[in-house]
Amino acid sequence: MCGVGVDVGVQAGTTWATIARIAADDATLAAADLAESGIDDATAAGALADALKRNTHLTALKLGGNAFGEDAARAVGEAIGGNEALRGVVVDVGVQAVTTWATIARIAADDATLAATDLSNAGIDDAAATGALADALKRNTHLKELKLGGNAFGDDAARAVRDALCANAALLANGIAVEGEDARIGDVVNVLARIATNDEAIAAADLHG
Repeated sequence: MCGVGVDVGVQAGTTWATIARIAADDATLAAADLAESGIDDATAAGALADALKRNTHLTALKLGGNAFGEDAARAVGEAIGGNEALRGVVVDVGVQAVTTWATIARIAADDATLAATDLSNAGIDDAAATGALADALKRNTHLKELKLGGNAFGDDAARAVRDALCANAALLANGIAVEGEDARIGDVVNVLARIATNDEAIAAADLHG
């Protein structure tokens, strides 16, 4: 029955039917279109997040036009990024916050396929997101490039992200390059990474300030 089209006559019915197919790991459902499907409460978002944790077949997911709150976006994003089968496959879902949280979850999971990460203009501007990013960076050993431009980092957030990177010997040994206009993060990390990789172009480094 999963592959049979059913006209339920109500958007909510179609939405829940699609979520059920995702949860059932329906092998015939590679692309799921849940754009403008009324996923705007904790119940629907929570059910979708739980479904995504179990799925292994999705390659595309559209979620644009739904009124995701911060908690809902985080739950759905972390479900995508935390599911090894969906990592790097379901990428652009049409909701920036969901994509951002999925990327942070992949960093936290130390996804070996994620060497370069673009979190530019990703809306990382509150304590929850910056704290999660800093925690994720402490655990990662594979990143070599991280773009962070266009995010409204406060002083505490910038310090937390910078300190997480500076304390991660594996990422410094990778020669990680941090891009973005926020010199509070990139300047120090990039110098330390060049020192860690024995960059001969650096004879002395000024790390004051």
